[in-house]
Amino acid sequence: MKKLEITKIERSSDLTVALERADVLWGSEQNTPEGDELERLVELIEAYESQHYPINSAAGLKDTDR
Repeated sequence: MKKLEITKIERSSDLTVALERADVLWGSEQNTPEGDELERLVELIEAYESQHYPINSAAGLKDTDR
């Protein structure tokens, strides 16, 4: 399995590549090169998505739900 060197995700096209690679690596054993790569990709994907697609945790809640 060829390792990709994704060090940051700056645009949606980078995100697409990272998600496709994560899909290939999904299910990899922890503490292996593939598992480590998957872990790093997930961190990068989460960072990009939290910056570009923030989720307001209170969104959609009624005052009585809080």
